[in-house]
Amino acid sequence: TGVDGGAARGGRVEFLPAEWHTCLREEGDGTFATLQSVTQRSVPFLRKLANDVVMDVIVYQQDSHRRRMLSFVASRLNDIVRRWRQHVPRFDGPIVLLGHSLGSLICFDLLDTPLVAAAPAPAPPDAPPAAPPAELDFTPAAFVGLGSPVGCFAALRGASLGPSFSLARCGTYFNVYHRNDVVAYRIEPLLLPPGAAARPAAYVPYSGGADGQRLHVKVKQTVRSVQKAVTGIGAAAASSASAVGSWFNSSLSEKVLAATAALDAAARPRSAAADGS
Repeated sequence: TGVDGGAARGGRVEFLPAEWHTCLREEGDGTFATLQSVTQRSVPFLRKLANDVVMDVIVYQQDSHRRRMLSFVASRLNDIVRRWRQHVPRFDGPIVLLGHSLGSLICFDLLDTPLVAAAPAPAPPDAPPAAPPAELDFTPAAFVGLGSPVGCFAALRGASLGPSFSLARCGTYFNVYHRNDVVAYRIEPLLLPPGAAARPAAYVPYSGGADGQRLHVKVKQTVRSVQKAVTGIGAAAASSASAVGSWFNSSLSEKVLAATAALDAAARPRSAAADGS
């Protein structure tokens, strides 16, 4: 994310996406093609969900795949920033990395130099070439994890971050998540001294207005209000139609009765004249 011209001068924020899934599915080493060949055909929905979502996490845990993904993302980010600076030569604003879900873990590992610089395990002779080192050509001003599982992975890795922890390539780190997101984990408890209790997570309203209602709640309320209004209009129209129908029916009945009476009145003199003759 870059701020063209600087926030102080009222510049805008530009969002430039870096997609990492391609390196697994389209530019991989055939692992997922082999995975499809061994996948059973029963319960296809659950099989697809497992292969498309759960398997990404399992694959990232494999050292060779993780290094290839980190290298791919680093190269992609470097290319985006380089082309952005060529497109906007006067750019002097900060660059902020936003990572969502597993993408936030990839960004976290990219900014955590000790993990990236760790020596790779010896590869077998017939293994494909190792991915180049994952290095960023720029220093982000901040990193924002959205719905991030970093806390879960850090705990599983046995990481003891501590109060003095900071990312080597980034000085500011935000962990933003929805409290009902099952993939998102807290990071604050890992930053506390041993035995210290973490405070409850802060809830930040992210919908407009002082009430802090979430967007989908406001949308639902708006839809219900519109439905009630439409229902009220329909009821009023039905009532009006019923009243018009009643008036029309009564008026028609009155007209028919009046016409009948007039015909009777017109026929009576003729009958009397015929009787007198």
